[in-house]
Amino acid sequence: MFATFADTFQVANLVGRFQIERGLTAMFLSSNKTNMDAQSRVLEARDITLSHIVGLSSWNPLHIPSAKRTLSTRDVFLLYVTEYRKRVMAEVITLEENIEFYTEIDMAFLDMVAKTISVPQHDRLLIALDALLRASDDVGIQRALGSSYWSPCQFPPSRPLWFSNLDAQANAYLSQVFRYHEPSKETFTTGLRARDPVEEILYSVAEKMKDPNYVSTCQQLPLQERFDRGGWWFDNVTIYMQNLAEVRVALVNDLLSQLEGTMNAARNEVSLRVLSCCDFSPRKTKQLKHSAFYKNLSRN
Repeated sequence: MFATFADTFQVANLVGRFQIERGLTAMFLSSNKTNMDAQSRVLEARDITLSHIVGLSSWNPLHIPSAKRTLSTRDVFLLYVTEYRKRVMAEVITLEENIEFYTEIDMAFLDMVAKTISVPQHDRLLIALDALLRASDDVGIQRALGSSYWSPCQFPPSRPLWFSNLDAQANAYLSQVFRYHEPSKETFTTGLRARDPVEEILYSVAEKMKDPNYVSTCQQLPLQERFDRGGWWFDNVTIYMQNLAEVRVALVNDLLSQLEGTMNAARNEVSLRVLSCCDFSPRKTKQLKHSAFYKNLSRN
């Protein structure tokens, strides 16, 4: 049984890596591939994602509906991802296509997790864990959309409410987490207090992005400053997502503590694996309320 849980946590961390690659690739594409800093971060993220794929202890066939195929082996999956990565550099890829490509992979892995693990006496905790992973993915999509907003100063015209609607989806999943695992709410609240005022800052900047009247102000900013703001959004949503990862650690520890005694010795190892998802960015992120950059962003 423990091997199954260990595999599951490896998959959860891999999903986190694909979320990062999704967001950075979106930021790069939104600049018409002119943001070289974003490109560098994409290449770094790809290398880390690859190490997580190679490091999986086992492989289950992964079904990708849009491709109408099942990726039966790790090598076939690697080829599928590599082909897309080449397209990103060589072809015109829309923001929507990019986000949907990575999100479909994430959802396929999360569906695999939900089907692989079945411990009836611990169903409440497993439901909470699944909901938490899906909430994290919704926040990850917001990270991608917000990072890619700044170059064109708009969200995808075909889906103008995409960014806003993700708030409700993520909150619904979090409510499910708190309903099935009450201690998660305290962990979540405590984490937000420790990271204060990141949530408040992100909310204020998100309101700007959602305001149609802000477009003209955004377009007057120098292009490099808009690139920088995309990176700022990515890094600070990452700080917020670390809070969700800590909730996952607490939830997993409670889950493992309820399992057979033979698993207890491995709890710390698994917790470290789950916590490793928190290192979402190769760069050091900052609480930017106190930086000159954030003060300028607040004014403009």
